[in-house]
Amino acid sequence: MQTQQERLNTAHPEYQNASSLCDAVKTIVSTSKVYHFAGCYSIVKCEGINHTSRAKLVVRELRKIAKLPFKYDIPLKSSMNDVRARLKYSCSCKSYVPKTLSSLTSSSGRKSFSKPGAVPGNENVNTSDTNCGGIVIVTVRDDNSHPLGISGQQIIVEIIH
Repeated sequence: MQTQQERLNTAHPEYQNASSLCDAVKTIVSTSKVYHFAGCYSIVKCEGINHTSRAKLVVRELRKIAKLPFKYDIPLKSSMNDVRARLKYSCSCKSYVPKTLSSLTSSSGRKSFSKPGAVPGNENVNTSDTNCGGIVIVTVRDDNSHPLGISGQQIIVEIIH
């Protein structure tokens, strides 16, 4: 269970509600192709909705409202327990962020080129059919920080694109 102190130590900016977080996501998505977003908000826990169900609802909300281009049908990775659920999805935008040649150096020290005809000295490798490697992670966890002891859920959204 998350205490008041743990909540204060959360490294993610806190938004007032889901709408505020989605607005922030829409803004960053519309202004940049490469970004790292992290944010959270808390809600009062509804006894009929566990952490996994809540995470799936948040994912649906991000797809519908923020229009993020991620593969929402099957998570890359998921982990769930009584106090937390975490779902991780891959990007489906197909916009490839080019790698520099130095990042393509093999362990033998030789440059590796992913396309025939790639020339040493070319700073970027052009691959239009490669995923960008972006991910979205939605975590829902217990939030017991309310001063009156009301059980809550903290929703954390992380996007790397």
